[in-house]
Amino acid sequence: MNIKRKISGILLGTLFLALAVPNLMNATIAVGQSGESDAEIQKMSLAWYTLLNQDGPLWLAEIDLKGANLAEINFDKAVLVSSNFDGANMTGAILNGANLSEASLMGAELKNASLQEAVLINAVLDNANLNSANLAGANLTDAKLDKSFLASGKLADADLTRARIRQVNMRDALLTNANLNGANLSGSSLRGANLTGAFLDGVILDEVTYDDATIWPEEFDPTTSGAVKVEE
Repeated sequence: MNIKRKISGILLGTLFLALAVPNLMNATIAVGQSGESDAEIQKMSLAWYTLLNQDGPLWLAEIDLKGANLAEINFDKAVLVSSNFDGANMTGAILNGANLSEASLMGAELKNASLQEAVLINAVLDNANLNSANLAGANLTDAKLDKSFLASGKLADADLTRARIRQVNMRDALLTNANLNGANLSGSSLRGANLTGAFLDGVILDEVTYDDATIWPEEFDPTTSGAVKVEE
């Protein structure tokens, strides 16, 4: 099996052998499915070890890591296009510059994760916990983030064009110079958020809540866009 840093389309289903390797820190990758021989499992384990210990960014396109424990994992600049991380624990993960286009991260735990300049075009992050995550400069064009958590999230210079961000807690989020053109934030909370210099052409703010601490772009009037001011 020729790895060359690329494993595409691997499915980790009913798994029973866990392989922990040094550069995964505290993460656990499960390898092997029930019914496979010991030899097959050993071959897969060696393949994973080889893959994860070579230089350069990982290529794990279309991989299924649903529910995996990937806390503090380093996927810096990894290619994770169309991969499945639904329900995965990625607390404190490093995903700077990673390509997660079309990836599914529904319900994933991404608190304190670093996704600076990550590419999340058309990614699905509904119900994901991104509290205090760093998404500065990330590309979230057409991403889905309904009912996710972005309190104290760092989204300065992020591209959220046409993103679906409905009923999201964005309290105290940093959105300076973020592109929210055409984004749908209906029912979300922007209390204490900083939107200085943000681009809001065509943004949907129906029933979005904000307060005196919210900072809007200069000359932008949220009351004309359906946003509702609340008192603490």
